[in-house]
Amino acid sequence: MVVSRNAIVAAAIFVGVFGYAFSEILVGDKTVVHGDALSVALPFQKLFVDALAEGRFPLWSSLIYGGHPVFGEGQGAFAHPLTWLVFGPVAWFGTAETESAALSRALLHAHGIFHFLTAWIAALGMYALGRAYGLRPAAAIFAGLALAGSQGWFYLTSNATIAGATAWVPWFFAALERWRLRPDRARTLELGGAAALLALAGYPQTVHAVALFGAIVFAISGDRNFWQTSQRHALMGLAAVAFAIALSSVQWLATLELAAESIRAEGTALVYSHTFAELWRGALYTVGDRNPLWPGLGSLLVFVLALFGLQRDRRVVALGVAVLALYQLGMGEHSWLYRASHAWLPGLDRFRIVWMYSTVGMVGLALLSGFGVDALLHSTRSDPAMRMRLAIAVIASAAFAFVLYIDAASLLTPLIAALGLGAVARLWSETHAPKLGVVLVVLLVVEIAVLRTSLERPGEIDALMAPPSTVGHLLERDAARRGDKVINYPHTHTAITFAPADRENIPALADQFLHSVGDGSSTLWGLASLRSNLALPSERVSRVERILEREARGELSPPPGRRLIDALGIRYFVFNWSAKDEPSASDLRKIFEEPTHGFWIRENTRARERVRLIREDRVQFVRDAGEAEAVFARAEGHVLVVEDEARMAGGQTAPAAPPNPSPAGQLGEIIETPGAVEIDVGVEHPAYLFIQDAPNPGWRADIDGEPAPIFAANLLGKAIRLEPGRHVVRLRYAPASFTAGLWISALAALAFVVLRSTARGGPVAPPAHSESSE
Repeated sequence: MVVSRNAIVAAAIFVGVFGYAFSEILVGDKTVVHGDALSVALPFQKLFVDALAEGRFPLWSSLIYGGHPVFGEGQGAFAHPLTWLVFGPVAWFGTAETESAALSRALLHAHGIFHFLTAWIAALGMYALGRAYGLRPAAAIFAGLALAGSQGWFYLTSNATIAGATAWVPWFFAALERWRLRPDRARTLELGGAAALLALAGYPQTVHAVALFGAIVFAISGDRNFWQTSQRHALMGLAAVAFAIALSSVQWLATLELAAESIRAEGTALVYSHTFAELWRGALYTVGDRNPLWPGLGSLLVFVLALFGLQRDRRVVALGVAVLALYQLGMGEHSWLYRASHAWLPGLDRFRIVWMYSTVGMVGLALLSGFGVDALLHSTRSDPAMRMRLAIAVIASAAFAFVLYIDAASLLTPLIAALGLGAVARLWSETHAPKLGVVLVVLLVVEIAVLRTSLERPGEIDALMAPPSTVGHLLERDAARRGDKVINYPHTHTAITFAPADRENIPALADQFLHSVGDGSSTLWGLASLRSNLALPSERVSRVERILEREARGELSPPPGRRLIDALGIRYFVFNWSAKDEPSASDLRKIFEEPTHGFWIRENTRARERVRLIREDRVQFVRDAGEAEAVFARAEGHVLVVEDEARMAGGQTAPAAPPNPSPAGQLGEIIETPGAVEIDVGVEHPAYLFIQDAPNPGWRADIDGEPAPIFAANLLGKAIRLEPGRHVVRLRYAPASFTAGLWISALAALAFVVLRSTARGGPVAPPAHSESSE
């Protein structure tokens, strides 16, 4: 593939703009710390780096949710090439400065560089998309800046997974448009590869939103000639879908397996949504305090040009309809379209962050702004139709601005739009078209530099190098037993909001969040937790949390040592002194107070060992997790509750004989690594070996080399039945979904390389979209 000079110029412009926007990260000693950075992105990135440094693949972590299949989560994007490109070198060459440092400087630098790269990739993808639609280079560059330089994009630095997924959206649409123009083998492979990159980015809702957007555009914009040869096109389209599924199967097979075990299996009732006014204020303004806005394009200049870009071209009309539809879905329950389609549109009821639809819609809106620039470059002021369109665009935008006006802080936005319209009035002619394109791009760059670079708010890397005092106390207190317990941290949410006024408070807010040791940040320090900010938490965890809250408040009082918090080995609770659900059980004693942010630590003195041997006559058998939850909710107090349908089918619902006080046996050496454990045990009576690590279909066990069944126990643990004697028990996490997906993806990648290298493809002149296709 030959790269044009214009593409090189565009790439260089994007490097300059986003290099400036992320300068504190690229040349300074800072990184992104707001939003989900500390609860999702950095924890997953550290898991990835640690796993590669140890020569393994990150499939399972015992630190999250009492044990969780992290690869299936998708939020780590562990299979994505960009993850390997950015964080692989950290694992292979980076080292922590000190033995006690939880995070290496190299990892924190890579975390910031990742956000710069996603912005650059998104902008370059918009340029490719604009060129695929036939836009002039200046118009395509403008579209790239409109998307990746928007306040909406800078907001996406709060979540690396969403930013990483959205960066590939314009690339997919560019591949789709190129394929639509000529659906040959080469472009079919390109389309499948672009779709796979989107899927591997790890955020399924982005794929869902893109599918809806693409379906609308494709349904409206397809011409007669295309549908007259629909059989060939359908076959090539199916081939692209098959390639995408095969290439990304290593990710989605694991995600589907995890979804079946998660609370999302029955959908979700929690929906984050925004009103019409909030969404469209975000399309016009970058800042403002009078009324709430949802981060969007944030530019009146871009919005005017997007409206001007609307024309009687079928493909442009299709873009406009798709943008409106996605913005409607982004409003969630505030939208008639969302309410009407929620029950019948496949997949819509599986997502609770509906603003992702408006984020994908923002890609279409940015492209429409490119069409607006292109129309100006193709026409002159003497064209009455063009003058009328521009007048309508200006009047409509002014009406929106008047209705949705925020405050004086937003005056810069209409000022820059006015300068843009002034440039149009002065330079709108065929003779000065190149100058007009340059002026509009420069104005947008100025707007990004003046208004939106302040929204990217990094924090000092040094502040993350040492554990906070709450974590430090726990590590110092139990340095020798960190792997022998599960630490539970009741949720303490630290809001790091999206507003320029909060910029100076970011370091303090980030420090407060780390002290709370919640929402996955415990993973950064190697502490096991039952709390994390995951998309697919186990359904069992929700059951456990209901019991834990009641036990911690003293509402359930089983015999000493028989509570679920005891059975699961939950030793510590970290909470804020203002929390309404402060643990109050009598034997949860306060051991530490952090005065700066007001966090306390309570210790559960009755917590049991993480691995233990329990006689069979002291076991309560139940059919499933629901019955296990009921046992603990009745506060009956049991040493071990095992889910065994076969035994329950025989009618044995309780211990067959009174408990015998003699020990079941003795544990020997325990060797544990992430995703594997080996235990030497001597058994004197029939017993169950209990391991506090969540059950999952991917676990396999053997006793002295012979396969053995694994039973779910105490809701969030595993149990293996043992006969008297000396045994070596081995467990390993080897999910068939990952193995099958890896082989399918590897073979598909090989086929992709072979077929693409032999496919013939040549340039096709893109259509001139300034003329009507009707």
